[in-house]
Amino acid sequence: MTGTVRILCLALVLMLSVCMVPRLPLLTGYASSSGSCGANATYTLTDAGKLTISGTGAIDNEYFHSDDSLRTKIKSVQINNGITAIGTDAFYYCSYLASVSLPNTLTTIGQGAFAETNITAITIPASVTSVGNNAFFDCSKLTSLTFQGTSLGSGNFTYLKAAAAVHLPEGFKIGSVTVTNENASTYFGSAVVNIPSSSSSSSSETTSPTTARPSAAHPSPTQPASPDNSADSYVFVSAQGEDLQGQAPVYEWRKHSGRSLLFVIKNRYDDSRIFDRFEGQVRIDGQALGAEDYTARRGSLRLTVLPDCLETLPVGRHTIAVVFRDGTVTYSFTVLPASGGSDSPGTGESGGMIAADIAVLLAAAGAVYSIRRRQTLSGES
Repeated sequence: MTGTVRILCLALVLMLSVCMVPRLPLLTGYASSSGSCGANATYTLTDAGKLTISGTGAIDNEYFHSDDSLRTKIKSVQINNGITAIGTDAFYYCSYLASVSLPNTLTTIGQGAFAETNITAITIPASVTSVGNNAFFDCSKLTSLTFQGTSLGSGNFTYLKAAAAVHLPEGFKIGSVTVTNENASTYFGSAVVNIPSSSSSSSSETTSPTTARPSAAHPSPTQPASPDNSADSYVFVSAQGEDLQGQAPVYEWRKHSGRSLLFVIKNRYDDSRIFDRFEGQVRIDGQALGAEDYTARRGSLRLTVLPDCLETLPVGRHTIAVVFRDGTVTYSFTVLPASGGSDSPGTGESGGMIAADIAVLLAAAGAVYSIRRRQTLSGES
């Protein structure tokens, strides 16, 4: 009988090892430090907070911004050659991010890509031809922005802090205009702009910046002569700026994903003042959201609803309403079930397997106890 007990105890230990080791990440709350952040882009994040991105193509919009388990751990970013674009808001509000290294294959930095981070200095490679609005918005510790290339297709950096120093090569152009000491504030605001002296002395090679503001007599073909600043002038768009009116809803959020949901709203006629018209009132299905439920920032109006708020919503279609001084604009979005088809955290295939493992362990323990008990009773008789 003693031999049987020993065999069962050994089996119990083996089952405990087999059952528990693969499940440790689930039971300890371990979050993967690697994954995909684009169609052909992958990342690894070390315990020290160094994020390395490899592969080809683009980094997805909002990827690291919308995942709090990553956003709050990133301290430095190394993007390797092969990556060509950084998506809109990709690193927005990664508040511990202090240093970034960009590859020579990069061509595009999306709108708000590094907004509200703690980066102190960044060098834009010569390969970059497009930097989206507000890419470095509210980077309060940014003191050095260096451009290695000689031109950008477009760019506006007037939001830079006065303490920031911008370093440009000789003859640097934004669009068709050469940036000089005289017109630098048009593009870089109050930042200190350093341009080689020979650039400003060559007046024959410089042009005054042109301002694309249609007059009342000759309105822009894309803008009515008499803008109507009513609720009808507001439109929800995708993070890429695509007008969604008349199309099926594309705003979606999945339960237990840990991600936020970004809504972007533009004004068709005067987008520069849309943030100032925002009343700070947001409702979902008629219920007002608190200040802790969302964030709002410039760049049109970029409204981010946070995960804790979204988790309270049932699966299905919902309506968000945003209040401006001149009206309220609404749009629909969809809450999807958690991956695996369950709305409850910790359930699904993995949860079921853990429950089955525990049942097996309890059964084995019961068998050992029963045999041990019989052995004791036999000894007493």
